[in-house]
Amino acid sequence: MHSKWGLPGGHVERGEDGVEAVRRELREELSVRPDDFTLVGDYYYKRHHHRIYAARISEPIERFDRRELRKIAWFPFASVQSLAEKNNLHAGYEADAIAAYIATGVTKL
Repeated sequence: MHSKWGLPGGHVERGEDGVEAVRRELREELSVRPDDFTLVGDYYYKRHHHRIYAARISEPIERFDRRELRKIAWFPFASVQSLAEKNNLHAGYEADAIAAYIATGVTKL
């Protein structure tokens, strides 16, 4: 099975707002607990709405949910663009979302 790179995420559960869902998903999938989030934008994948947030991760990612993720890795933006050109992104919008975040000029989350 060929893996594709994607951003961590998941569904908003009943009673959660977007930021609460991001906090829960990052805790469940990557065992990290970022404090602040920046809204990046809204994207669509398989006819579903996805709201993308950015967060600064200052703690090392030492554990991750192997039932949800095969492996994890950080990539420079140029590498994500290369993955997009080769159709190796999970949802296809990841490079656009990262570019939108970079375009905001936000240097600190």
